[in-house]
Amino acid sequence: MPAQRSDTTDEVPLQVTVPRRVKRELDVRAAQTGRTKRTIVLEALRSVGFDMTDEEVAGRRGRGQE
Repeated sequence: MPAQRSDTTDEVPLQVTVPRRVKRELDVRAAQTGRTKRTIVLEALRSVGFDMTDEEVAGRRGRGQE
């Protein structure tokens, strides 16, 4: 089922526990690429089949940035 556009106010917090090494790698990747950790995680979820729009991945902070 294709992702439907949703208002970003539909966003909710998600907290997960990951190995310390994974957290450090995520921090480094975000710093190196200039992307947020949120964006990296959502792109990874999308790559394994979670359906979401580009706008949902970009979120509030990503709007208007080129």
